[in-house]
Amino acid sequence: MSVNKCFVFIKTFTMGISGMLSAYGICYSNQCTTLFSIKFDWKDGTDNSVHTSLMGSILVLGMTFGAVSAGVLMKKGRRKIIIYSSLLIMLSVCLCIPLNFYLIIVGRFFFGVGTGFLSVVAPKFVHEILPSHL
Repeated sequence: MSVNKCFVFIKTFTMGISGMLSAYGICYSNQCTTLFSIKFDWKDGTDNSVHTSLMGSILVLGMTFGAVSAGVLMKKGRRKIIIYSSLLIMLSVCLCIPLNFYLIIVGRFFFGVGTGFLSVVAPKFVHEILPSHL
């Protein structure tokens, strides 16, 4: 039986992007804390640290929520969950565009939920589509 190696590579690479999303989400907030403190006028050290830690931790909370609930939702269809979580991630990025602190928090939470979904569903989906004799 012949295997279309290009198909296997493209599917595996595409699903591997989900792992990069979580690293991107965490690094994004850490690199932009100075810019956010200037934009939102956080001059006090306590105010700055509370807001920046909230921006970082809300993503992890969303990823935890998404990863825990993805196991139950996976029964509805892995491909559907991948499509819906990708749409959720696109929506969450659009929420962060206006540079409103509360919209950024909501957007980062939903980004984490979508990333949590993908981190659970994508490896299982790759496992199912790859030929067993590889």
